[in-house]
Amino acid sequence: MVHNGRVHKKGLDREIHAAVAATFLKMIRAKAEEAGSWYEEAPTWEIKPTQRSHMCWKLPDEKKTLSDREYQCPHCSVTCDRDENAALVLLRWLEMRLAGSSGSGREAPEMWSSGSFAAMKR
Repeated sequence: MVHNGRVHKKGLDREIHAAVAATFLKMIRAKAEEAGSWYEEAPTWEIKPTQRSHMCWKLPDEKKTLSDREYQCPHCSVTCDRDENAALVLLRWLEMRLAGSSGSGREAPEMWSSGSFAAMKR
């Protein structure tokens, strides 16, 4: 439906793409619940995982570009791969959320309570 769209169809294309993403996430959530697993969405527009340091939790003074593949924090001098840093930021956010710092009131699943990811269902 969105292939070869014209200018008059641009808004419709955007809505179709948004609906597809929302439907996909809804399906993932349903599958996780069906499997007895746990599902959480991180507000990446607030967290900014590709910009924030996983060690000191500070944002850099200058925005990093996509071509910067190695992450170097100007505040705490941590250096690692950009994708690794983003994953660690998201993991730290989730741990803080499970600890109750965000006021979610949700209980941590067994796999985090035990301190090991070995308890994850496969």
